[in-house]
Amino acid sequence: MPLAGGKPAQIPMHGYRHIIRWPWAHDERDDVLNLVTGERRSAELSDGERRCGPEWCVAGSTEPGYEQAEVVLQRLDGSDQRAFRGR
Repeated sequence: MPLAGGKPAQIPMHGYRHIIRWPWAHDERDDVLNLVTGERRSAELSDGERRCGPEWCVAGSTEPGYEQAEVVLQRLDGSDQRAFRGR
């Protein structure tokens, strides 16, 4: 629904399933789409489980035990990688 009021309208998602931060949606992996401008951004990352937003991707390790898990942040272009360990 428009913020100024009026009739609600469905937003075309173009196959992307989740809005992560308006107007950005992701495809459950490493591509994001701006639903207003149509800009697409793809992550330049190695294989692995990750979720991406318009600027950063986050990946978790597959280590057993939540407290020992490592979380890795990395920009979409593959730069500025940061790893954070659990306790």
